[in-house]
Amino acid sequence: MQFHSFGDAQKPPMLLIHGMLTPWQIWEPIAAHFTSDYRIIIPALDAHTAEAPSEFVSITAEADAIAQYMQQECGGSAAVVCGLSMGGAVAYDLFARGLLKIGALVLDGAPLTGMPAIVRIVMTQSYLSLIRKSKQRDPKIMQRFAKDFLPVEYLAYYLEFADTMSENSIRNMLHAVCGFRFKPAEKQRETRILFLHGDKGNEAAAVRSAALMKQYYPETEERNYPGLLHTELLTRQPARWCREVESFLNQSNRK
Repeated sequence: MQFHSFGDAQKPPMLLIHGMLTPWQIWEPIAAHFTSDYRIIIPALDAHTAEAPSEFVSITAEADAIAQYMQQECGGSAAVVCGLSMGGAVAYDLFARGLLKIGALVLDGAPLTGMPAIVRIVMTQSYLSLIRKSKQRDPKIMQRFAKDFLPVEYLAYYLEFADTMSENSIRNMLHAVCGFRFKPAEKQRETRILFLHGDKGNEAAAVRSAALMKQYYPETEERNYPGLLHTELLTRQPARWCREVESFLNQSNRK
């Protein structure tokens, strides 16, 4: 795992955790928006570290590594923790196990309910095929990248870590996401929570997860964006994402 930090180290920490097969640079527009008020910390999760190849083992291992860094650099606390997709599961694990003292938790499309075995098998084969074809620079995959995955400006960043990502890391990530077991937090009841999600395509897991969060944390604020796919708000409309999160943080700070 590698960490990237931006802004004044004396300001409250904002931790941004990316998702599966997503480069850490996806957070750069968010960092630029919030760096005047926060110290921005962005980990590049294991298997997504282009400069130094690494292996993804589990969500708990990722959370443990982040917690250790935050303990050393920020005294074990964060004013805001944001997690995107699989990064949302990592963020929730940090919260639920009390590894960080968190002021506000923002989850975007976080899959927290687990998925059937057949879904894991199908998704694993799909992602393995994607990585293999990406390494081969398959023309169809390259053409579909901006349409079906991320804006084209992130293609080069994606390919840098895709070239070194092992198939074992892919299997471990899908096992971790599809086998995620939700456990309520015993502490941190003062943490303010925002759950963002769309309602199209593969957002069903996020919708179920948002309902689960509201069940165990009734004060959770759920915001649904009709017509948007999984993580589409952040990846395609980062300025709007910033406004949504900023409004939540401002409301929370007034309470």
